[in-house]
Parts: sequence; structure tokens; C-alpha cells
Amino acid sequence: MQNFLDPAILFFVFGVCAGLVRSNLEIPQAISRFLSLYLLMALGLKGGFALAESGLDAQVLVSLGAALAMASAIPLLSYGILKTVVGRFDAAAIAATYGSVSAVTFITAVQYLDTHQLPYGGHMAAAMALMESPAILLAARNMGKLKGQPASLLLYALLAPPVHASLAMVVGGWLTMSSGDLALLMVLSASASYIAVPAVLRHAIAEANPTLYFGMS
Repeated sequence: MQNFLDPAILFFVFGVCAGLVRSNLEIPQAISRFLSLYLLMALGLKGGFALAESGLDAQVLVSLGAALAMASAIPLLSYGILKTVVGRFDAAAIAATYGSVSAVTFITAVQYLDTHQLPYGGHMAAAMALMESPAILLAARNMGKLKGQPASLLLYALLAPPVHASLAMVVGGWLTMSSGDLALLMVLSASASYIAVPAVLRHAIAEANPTLYFGMS
């Protein structure tokens, strides 16, 4: 229950409720731009601090290499599939959200591992920050507007997370990652960003439809 009281999740629920009651609540564009930069800097600093604390050894390099490989492969594969269903701008935006990660989901997974006393490396926080970059570079008021979109998009939204997690499991197993690190890599690969990347995409790919990439993630 404590995981559901995370401020990020509560704000997300608040936004969905505001959308359902058709509230005209809106964050000013200047604040939105600042939050986009803040989120990117916060992720980078968190990953950097974690990496500095854990140090660089063979296991850390393997984990970061696997994270970077997944973060590069997922958006490229996703874009290749999605561009056959929607326009190129929308395909790039959706691929970016699924190729990136959800910090809230990562924190929830870490709390789960801590609760069950399953060890993992602190460097996985750096892996989280690292996995944000490729998706951005490759690049609930609107929830109801998902109606009328191709059914294949909904199918993709449901199937992509377990498929991406399975790919991470194969890669991490081949690299003999520890169970805790492998679990976090699978979570990071399966999750889609619904906070940081959508905020950046509103400015980076203004032509893309936020209804699709935000609603699906």
C-alpha cells in the first residue's frame, strides 16, 4: 500500500481524475519546460552518484552495457513496427516512451527487492539514467481519445512490456547477471516512461500526438 502513496503516483492519479471530470487544469508551458530539464538532470545526477559510490568493475560494466543495449534496441525495434501502423512522428514518440524507463516503476521494484531482502547493485540506478538517453535521442484528459485508434496499438501497449522483459531476461542471463540486477534490468526494459520522456517529447516532437504516446505508456 505504501508504494501507492508515492508522490509521483498520487500526482498521476490526480491528473487522471482531473481529466475524467474535464477540468481545465493545465501546467504553464514555462513550468513544463523547467520540469523537463529538472527531470533529466535529476536522473543523471542520481545515476552518477550511484555509480561513483559503487565504483567500476567488470560486473558493473556488464550491467551498464546490457542496459545500454536494451535502451538502443527497444526503440529501434519499436519504431520499425509502429511506423507501419501510425505516422513516423507518432511512431518515434511511442518508441521513445517504450524505449525509455519509468523511474516510479524502478523505485517500486527496488522497494520490492528491499522488502524481500534480495541483493542488487547500486549501479542499477545509473543504468536507469543511462537508459533514458537513447530513447530521447532517437526519438488523462486525452485517455478517451484513444478510442478510434488502430486496435493494433492497444495490442502493442499490452504485449510490448512482457516481450521487452523477456528480451532483457535472455540478455542478462547470457551475461550471467545477478538475480537482483537481472530483475531490475527486466523491469527497466519492460517499463515505459510516462513522466520524463512525455514532458520532453511535447517540445522535441511537437508533431506527435500526446494522446498516443502518453496514453499507451
